[in-house]
Amino acid sequence: MGDEIIGNRWDSSTGFLIAMIGAIIGLSGIWKFSYLMYENGGGTFLIPYILAIVIMAIPILVLEFGVGFKFKSSLPKVFYNIKSEFEIIAWFIVFLIFIVLIYYTCIMSWDLIYIVLSLFKGWGTNPSVFFTTTLLHSTSNPYGLTYLVVPIGVGLIVIWALIYLFSRKEINKGILTISKISLILSFVLLIGMLLFALQLPGSRTGIMALFNPNWSVLLDLNVWLAAFGQLIFSYGLGYAIASTYSSYLGDNAKLIDNAWIIVLVSLVFEVLVSVLLFAIMGYMALGRNIPITSLVSDGFSLIFVVFPNVFNIMDPWVYMVAPAFFLLILVGSLSTVLALIEPLSNAISEKFGWTRDRAVRQLVLVGLFLSFIFATGMGEYLLRITDSFITQFAIILGVLLEIIVLGWVYDIEDIRSVLNGNSYIKLDKSWVITIKFILPIILTIIWILGVYNLILVGDRQSLLVQSVIASIFVIVPLALTVIPY
Repeated sequence: MGDEIIGNRWDSSTGFLIAMIGAIIGLSGIWKFSYLMYENGGGTFLIPYILAIVIMAIPILVLEFGVGFKFKSSLPKVFYNIKSEFEIIAWFIVFLIFIVLIYYTCIMSWDLIYIVLSLFKGWGTNPSVFFTTTLLHSTSNPYGLTYLVVPIGVGLIVIWALIYLFSRKEINKGILTISKISLILSFVLLIGMLLFALQLPGSRTGIMALFNPNWSVLLDLNVWLAAFGQLIFSYGLGYAIASTYSSYLGDNAKLIDNAWIIVLVSLVFEVLVSVLLFAIMGYMALGRNIPITSLVSDGFSLIFVVFPNVFNIMDPWVYMVAPAFFLLILVGSLSTVLALIEPLSNAISEKFGWTRDRAVRQLVLVGLFLSFIFATGMGEYLLRITDSFITQFAIILGVLLEIIVLGWVYDIEDIRSVLNGNSYIKLDKSWVITIKFILPIILTIIWILGVYNLILVGDRQSLLVQSVIASIFVIVPLALTVIPY
């Protein structure tokens, strides 16, 4: 490739759709949605969740599509063109998404290890002890930073090598190719495993537990806030992925129509994954004669502790189902990591005049180096703190600032006319009101509660770590802002 500058344009709107769906399905559909649905009223949770999609996900998604499509630039360049003082906000957004990528690759490294372990049930008879102690060597002691967990480090090298291999290419040969493979494999594995899981004894009990409605939660404000909060991560709102990918579109894209397709496909994926997880947990609950409530867990424990426990009682099918399960997580994540590096690599290319290859190469080297922090004995502890800081504070603040700039500083009617240009579905004045008034209020409430929760549950050491992270999120965007275009 050398130093040849590559033009970035999707071959078609279909390619854009595939890349966006591929980016979104790996973000939190497997990790969080099923847990939130179960804990917040079961099937009833779908009511506030779908309403939140209409009120928040679609409006913000089409806003980001419109901005990228109109300006054909990276988010920092867009904000610079709107008003140079706001460029730092965009650098804050694309940088924090790069940090998400750094620890996301560590989780993928864990999963890569578990694909190998699943071939011989290498997690043993006590998956909890294996995951926390044997594999991660997890500790909150700063001394843990001096110990590198070699298997995780090797996994990180593999993951970052894949990111470089495909991100450096022209988007249709790199991102789009991987997104197609990832999307097809994800749905094939998901449907195949789902058909198998539905035949397991106890599966219906698990599914009924997932969808069992609790209508009283509709009067609980926390359930509604949970639905709105989850959408930010489920659909990558404020991640700059939507604005970056839409900037590669041709002139005839139907942006609003595409947004609805992306959201609906992603919602179906989330629900199907949830059915799969609870069908398998229902099988274990029946086999061990324990309540399914005792199995439900959020995040890492669900994937790397609960399910290895399930697989331990699934002979002889374990050697087929377990590898397929962890492979589903891996392939669902591949297109996501390519999407997470794209906003910053695109912005760096524009800022410094670098080729795509050079920008990606530099970011991969920096990302690999920093990700080794999460491969140490203190890695899981730091990963959880970093994830909490970003999901409860930084990204919500980023989305809030983004819609304030685009809704109040820039002429949002101009964006509305761009969005309505080719789409069958049209935006009326209610979209403008939602962006300018309704969403800032909702996001401010979610952000305040997130900050309160960080302070409330944090000890002195975790608050110190968060302070360091916050300082980095100020220094790096500021440094990138003062460098002229």
